Amino acid sequence: MSKNMIEKAREAVEGFTDLCEKTEQKLSLTVYTFSSGSNYLRELARILLALTLSRIILPRNK
Repeated sequence: MSKNMIEKAREAVEGFTDLCEKTEQKLSLTVYTFSSGSNYLRELARILLALTLSRIILPRNK
């Protein structure tokens, strides 16, 4: 079974698990639906994973 984007980001990006929990709490207190929250977190995970991988793969310019 392949991992979804959010699970990958939870493992690879430091602090993402805490961010997910806080975001889910805030969204549950508002009128946003579960699918809206999931879509938001999935896109955030995709962006953070891309940035994390780019730092690993691409050398920093000094």
